[in-house]
Amino acid sequence: MTIRVLVGWLAAVTFVAVLAAQPARAECSGQERLRVRCKVLNEGNNKLKVTVVHSEPNSSVEVLLDGEPIGDIETNSKGRGKLVRTGVADGPHTVEVCGVQKPTKCGQ
Repeated sequence: MTIRVLVGWLAAVTFVAVLAAQPARAECSGQERLRVRCKVLNEGNNKLKVTVVHSEPNSSVEVLLDGEPIGDIETNSKGRGKLVRTGVADGPHTVEVCGVQKPTKCGQ
């Protein structure tokens, strides 16, 4: 095996590894609308419900809470879906799906 072949092979393996490490892109329609509700369960422990409509049917979209991923919404054949998370801290938060942001406040 020549050096040129070895370097080419290593470059190809590195390229595939980088692609595999990147998360899949969300399937967004550009028409998404969000509904966000935060319900107090007890002090410092809240239930966040995120509903998306007008998304790509039968797809998966990532939900961010204050810029951090908290899960994915699997949409149905009408492009609707929801995600529920508990343990959300009190205070103001921003929920984002497909670039659409919605502010919410949890707790008192």
